[in-house]
Amino acid sequence: MTALSTYELVPGRAESNLEETGMEGFGWIMTIIIGGLAGWIAEKVMSADHGLLTNIVLGILGAVILNALLVGLFGSTLGGFIGQLVVAAIGACLLIFGYRAIRGRG
Repeated sequence: MTALSTYELVPGRAESNLEETGMEGFGWIMTIIIGGLAGWIAEKVMSADHGLLTNIVLGILGAVILNALLVGLFGSTLGGFIGQLVVAAIGACLLIFGYRAIRGRG
């Protein structure tokens, strides 16, 4: 058997593939909870006024975007519940900032 790259998947070994790449999955319910909390934190930090659904979407998108940037730049991201909450909140703040910057130009 040849050595596997970190992104090569082995059928029937989903859990070990995640461990090999250093990624942890939270599941849908925990993702929604983290997204909602992160969106709420970003809403308070950025003095915005959004609804619950917008907070969840901002938190999840913020986490996805900032995790991708961190992995691209540093090869790693923060792990665990608190780490992902911090990443998601910062990412959501960046999304709100970007939206305001674009809206302000129009």
